[in-house]
Amino acid sequence: MNILIIKLGATGDVVRTTPLLHRLDGAVTWITAAKNLSLLQGLSREVRAFSWEQRQLVADTDYDLVINLEDTLEVAQFLPQVKSKQLFGARLDGSGALGYTDDSRGWFDLSLISRFGKAAADKLKLENHRTYQDLVFDGLGLQFTDEKYLLPEPAKTSLVGDVAISPKAGAVWPMKNWAYHAELQRE
Repeated sequence: MNILIIKLGATGDVVRTTPLLHRLDGAVTWITAAKNLSLLQGLSREVRAFSWEQRQLVADTDYDLVINLEDTLEVAQFLPQVKSKQLFGARLDGSGALGYTDDSRGWFDLSLISRFGKAAADKLKLENHRTYQDLVFDGLGLQFTDEKYLLPEPAKTSLVGDVAISPKAGAVWPMKNWAYHAELQRE
């Protein structure tokens, strides 16, 4: 199989998507933000990685599956330039509006492009107890079994010391605010 993944950013979301690489059989091409290319180079599994600015370079392949995890009009408008048999994720609907495939609704029903609207999507996010990976894997017909992130070996540096953890998330994903930050900080 030839598979194209489109996940540009944020950087943490690109990392959260890498467990798919353990389960996808075949050649994988990935379009991401230029700042995230280093996360997809030098992996134990070969991935052709291109920045969004280089996206025209992926048109050299016919894809069996395109996984579009971006919910932007610009990315959806790019998709018709890619030859593919199957799409999972955000796309333009018949009227040219931004929508998503039925098999990706587990994830995109919680997003800014939710068919239910932002208020209902926010409510669904707060009620959701499933992980990003579980929702995406399930939509792709896979079972998430705690596959680890697939990352390159870290560069050698002289850095030592502390790890910083932010206690707050942005307004788009309020359910990412973690209730136990004070306990972690004390520990």
